[in-house]
Amino acid sequence: MKIFPICVIAILLSAETSTNVVGQQPIDSQREDAPQLSDLRAKHITALSELLQARTKAYQRGESTIAAVLDTNRQLLVARLAAESDADARAKIIASSIGVAKDFQTSLESKYRLREASVSDVLLCKAERLEIEIVAANEESRHRILKLHEERREILRELLQVQSKEYKNGGSEIEPLIQTQQQLLAADLELAIGKDSRTKLINTQLEIATDLKNIAEAKFKAGKASVVDVLRSRAGRLRLAVAAASE
Repeated sequence: MKIFPICVIAILLSAETSTNVVGQQPIDSQREDAPQLSDLRAKHITALSELLQARTKAYQRGESTIAAVLDTNRQLLVARLAAESDADARAKIIASSIGVAKDFQTSLESKYRLREASVSDVLLCKAERLEIEIVAANEESRHRILKLHEERREILRELLQVQSKEYKNGGSEIEPLIQTQQQLLAADLELAIGKDSRTKLINTQLEIATDLKNIAEAKFKAGKASVVDVLRSRAGRLRLAVAAASE
């Protein structure tokens, strides 16, 4: 009979209760979950946690394989990451999974030396640990990319403020200002979570576009702007109005 070390079982069971499920979308989409979807994800995590506990106990009794336990642990990791959007929480989930995989590997290496486990079981654990570490590396890359997106967004906000001030104070170029506004909105929407957040961002830019249109029309009446500026500002505002209505 194969006896699974109690320390590893404890790690597995403690990992089951360490996650705060708040609703998350995949790394590259970041959209707010509907309550029903969040509830389903929570139930899925609970079911996988129970299955992991059952398979761990079955392995302890010699009635299951390490492959079945590792497979369930991997599924649980994927489910938890799918239900979590906070970067720090995701990092903790992955670190916990890596810790479990390392304990699996250490335990099986010891058992292998005692001829109580096969070399294939040891190699399977090593492969599983490396797979989770790859997930961790990808997560770190995602976090770095997110920071770059946020930095670019802040620069675009500053640029829009500068260009708006210049145009109000007599600058003759409206096209760069409108392009910056479009780029900023795209950057904001890329990072937005949930429909309400998207709608608020679009409405904010719509207000800015309305002010810009009014400024362009006033400058045109004063002979300080061309009809092209007026038409361009009106088109930009209507574009945002359509986007707001489409949300």
